[in-house]
Amino acid sequence: MSKRLKLGLIFSVNDAWIGGTYYILNLISALKSLPEIDQPFITILSKNESDYLIAKETGYPFLKFHNPYSTTRNIIEKIVDKIHKIVFNKYIIDKRITAKQVDVLFPANNEWVFEKIENKLFWFPDFQHIVYPGFFSSDEIKNRNEAVNQIAQSNQNLLLSSNAAKADWDALAIKKNCTVHVIPFAVTHPHLDDVMISEVLDEFGIKGKYFIVSNQFWVHKNYMVVLKAALLMSRENAELQFIFTGKEDDYRHPGYFKTITDFVTSNNLATNIKMLGLIDRKKQLRLMQYSTAVIQPSLFEGWSTVIEDAKSLGCAIIASNIAVHKEQLNNDAFYFDPLNEYDLAEKINECLAKKSQRSLNYQTNIESFGKSFLEIIKKAV
Repeated sequence: MSKRLKLGLIFSVNDAWIGGTYYILNLISALKSLPEIDQPFITILSKNESDYLIAKETGYPFLKFHNPYSTTRNIIEKIVDKIHKIVFNKYIIDKRITAKQVDVLFPANNEWVFEKIENKLFWFPDFQHIVYPGFFSSDEIKNRNEAVNQIAQSNQNLLLSSNAAKADWDALAIKKNCTVHVIPFAVTHPHLDDVMISEVLDEFGIKGKYFIVSNQFWVHKNYMVVLKAALLMSRENAELQFIFTGKEDDYRHPGYFKTITDFVTSNNLATNIKMLGLIDRKKQLRLMQYSTAVIQPSLFEGWSTVIEDAKSLGCAIIASNIAVHKEQLNNDAFYFDPLNEYDLAEKINECLAKKSQRSLNYQTNIESFGKSFLEIIKKAV
C-alpha cells in the first residue's frame, strides 16, 4: 500500500478576501472526490481553531488542526532556552512544524515557523499589481514583487490557476528557478435544498427579472460599467433589476463604494439597483441560480470564482472579454468590452432575448482539480 501523503494547508477565514478562503475550501472538497486511498492527510495550519472547524464542514475524512504559531514552553524549557540564547546567541528548543509532520506545504510562504518543511508549493493568484499598478499602493507593490522574487528563486514549485496568469509570469524579467504548474480550480457548493428561492426573493424585495454581480467592491471588479449599462437599460425597461452582492469595501480605495452609491442616487437608479452586501453563501448561490444572467465585469482575474460558481449552477454568463474569462468559458458566454457600457447593454438585451443554459457535468471539473493537485504534490515530495 502506498504511503498516504501529508499535506499542510495554511488557511484562515478572511472576509477581506473571501475568494482566498473559498479557494482552500474548494481544494479540500476536490481532494475529497478522490478515491479514499489517494486522499492525503490534511493538517489545517492556522492560529485559530475556528478556521479548522470551517474546513471540517467539508466532511473531509483525514483532517486535523495544528497551530504552527503556538510555541508554548514550560518553565524549565524557558530557562534552558534563555541561557542557551545568552551563551550561544540562539535558541535550542524549537517547536516548529517539521517535515515529519507535513510532506508538502500549501499555499507556502517563507515564514520562520515553516522553515523546517522541505517541500513547498507556492500559489500566486494573479499578477494584477504588474498589469494595473494604479490599483495598489507603492508598499503593496513592493511586498508583492518581493514575494514573487522569493518564489522565483526558491527552487520549489509554483501553482497558478490559469494560462493567462502563466503568460504574465513568463513575461516577468526575473530569474526563475521554480517549477510552474497550471491547474484551474473548480468550486464545490453546499446543498441548497433548504433555501427556497421564493423566500430569498421576498427577503431582499426582488421581483421580476434580474441580473446579478457577485464580487467584492474592489476597483478592478469594474462595477461602474454595470451601473452605466443599467442606466441605459432603465430608459427602455424601468423594472429591470441589477443585484449586487459582496463586501462593500476596498481598503486600497476607501472612497470607491461611495462613488458607486453616489452614481445610483444622482441617476435615480434606486429601483433598478439593489446592493445586498456580503450575504449568506447559500442565499447568494440561489440568487445566482435564478438570475437571468450572472455578470462578471472584472478588468482582471487570476481565475474567477464567480464564473466557476455560475458554470456549476448552469447560469447564463455575461463576461468582460479578458483573456482569462475566455479561457474559463470558451464560447459559452456573452462577451463585452469592459470599458464600454453600450456594448454591455447590447449583450444584456441579447441575453434577455435568448437566455443560454449550459448542460455541463461540473463534477468532472471538481474531480480533475483534485487529481491534478494530487499529482503536483506527489512530484513535490
